[in-house]
Amino acid sequence: MLATNTCAWNPLGGKICINSLYQDFPPSHSLADHAFNLLTEEFKARGHAPSNQMLVAIRDVLLTLEAMAEERCPDRVFLSSLDPGVGKTSAVVSFIKALRLSPRPDHQDAAILICLGRLEQIEEMIRATGLTKDEFAVLTSDEELNALGSDNWQKARVLFTTQSRIQLSLQGRRFEQVSKFQYQGLRRQVVIWDETMLPATPITVNQLEISSLLQPISSMSPLLLDLLEQTYDKLRSCQDKGTITIPNLPQESGLDWSDINRLSEGLPEANRRTLRSLWQMSGQTVSVRRDGINRNTVLHFQMSLPEDFAPVLVLDASGRVRATYKLWEVHRGGLTRLRSASKDYSKLRIHHWPVGGGKSSLTRDFDRHVQGVAKTKNNKQWERWLVVHHKSFQGGRDFISAVKDQLERPELCSFLNWGSHDATNDYAEISNVILAGTLFYPPSVIEAVGRAAGDLPAWKTPFSEKDFISVQRGETAHVLLQAACRGSVRSSVGSSCGVCDLYVIGSKRSGFPEVLLETFPGCQLQKWRPIRRRAKGRVALALDYLENRFEEDLRTFVPFRDVQEAISCSDKSTFRKDIRKHPDFGAGLDELQLVEGMDGRYGGFVSVSYEALFGAPRDA
Repeated sequence: MLATNTCAWNPLGGKICINSLYQDFPPSHSLADHAFNLLTEEFKARGHAPSNQMLVAIRDVLLTLEAMAEERCPDRVFLSSLDPGVGKTSAVVSFIKALRLSPRPDHQDAAILICLGRLEQIEEMIRATGLTKDEFAVLTSDEELNALGSDNWQKARVLFTTQSRIQLSLQGRRFEQVSKFQYQGLRRQVVIWDETMLPATPITVNQLEISSLLQPISSMSPLLLDLLEQTYDKLRSCQDKGTITIPNLPQESGLDWSDINRLSEGLPEANRRTLRSLWQMSGQTVSVRRDGINRNTVLHFQMSLPEDFAPVLVLDASGRVRATYKLWEVHRGGLTRLRSASKDYSKLRIHHWPVGGGKSSLTRDFDRHVQGVAKTKNNKQWERWLVVHHKSFQGGRDFISAVKDQLERPELCSFLNWGSHDATNDYAEISNVILAGTLFYPPSVIEAVGRAAGDLPAWKTPFSEKDFISVQRGETAHVLLQAACRGSVRSSVGSSCGVCDLYVIGSKRSGFPEVLLETFPGCQLQKWRPIRRRAKGRVALALDYLENRFEEDLRTFVPFRDVQEAISCSDKSTFRKDIRKHPDFGAGLDELQLVEGMDGRYGGFVSVSYEALFGAPRDA
């Protein structure tokens, strides 16, 4: 417990003295103090030893929860961005226990709403809190899960629900109006949101999704069909980063949403979802991004959380790396960052294989990815491993089976697909983790997420390239942090992470070396090339020459003419078409972490990894 005559940071308004913070409440009865004592005892029992800076940041979480319980918290969103494994969830559990044990009358009516991302997280937290059945309720789409708690959610002090349930229930409504989230007819004072929060929901619809609607809609409403065809034509012909205006579908078709629901009852859910999204964009000027060949996408967002949802505590371990919260702070306001604490990742060795890591790359180069993962695991066959991987495409080859067929001890290898890569501690003892590729979001999703975070509709402002890159890198960092921290790196010994080897597949063109170093400060980053691409002929000769040149000096610049001379290719046009544009040559550059660049008047090749790895420009 902090001494009462010292000063501490008050997350609700700057630096004040503890005496001032608790002037009306004796420190011996402070919820934050009691919860902090319970928490430190738990840490001691399981050998968890966060640094002093981490403990101070955890105390900010407890002070915020206490202020909410005692109804003296400003109506703001409070963000705690402590890294995975430091103790945010444990702090919440300790606070719940302290609130249950508090003898103070004004604490007896304090109730809690916990909003989680996935159903499986709810059962885990229920077990951790030790709540009796009448003390909590569960409100989800899963009746078996709901049955774990009280059937009278109005009288249960702790209510567990999902974030999607909250967002669906609150669209167009104030929080205080939704009785199912209340306690004894009143707003629950303590609201906790676990992991990612956006104040608005991104919406995207691509031209293929609109095209698939035209045939079924033709028999339902000729007028609506005409409006959708107009929208499709405008979208198809729009340039990347342009804007179009979606027709006011309800007004111009004479159909309201209940009519659409009735008319579309027999349609596939994908078609119904597209109609719903277009209805939400009706009458709006929206952005257009090109997500691929012949796939223009319109994007917008819709408010999903009302202003009176605050105060709320957001526990997002990726808060320090994501740009969405920065956009929220700058443009929307109403967000306060609690103190965080740096984590030292010097015990993390990251092995980077610079080849394509997206789903399309996996499909195109399936055997090579499988062989690389299996070969790496077999090098330490008696140790446990975790592999995070893409789900197979429909009709595609099964990644898990293909890898297991090549493993010498398959029973020591666990698999986790992207989408289930966060919020589980089942693999926290595993010190070998492979990220077999990673999630990449198309440009439309990146821009939609950024606009939703900052309340930046297309009619109001263009979305800058700087903000786009920041959001893109931040979301990549978020995915990497969450997936890597399923393994032993999530543990904390003082300010350090646990010892871990992390193997990452991802092209350097996605900015992987830089993002990895920013996400895991202090980590050891090194090359990992388990399987080399077998280029042939002059393509192979060119790659071999470049590899030798850059092994001699990573800071060098190799002009095109040097490579031409080395492989006896005197014609510039032939060198460009047959060597530089060859897919195997591009993949080889990825492995060598090289890109084409300029040095004065001459074109050539330069290493993109030097500055990232050694912290100095090439010509230093």
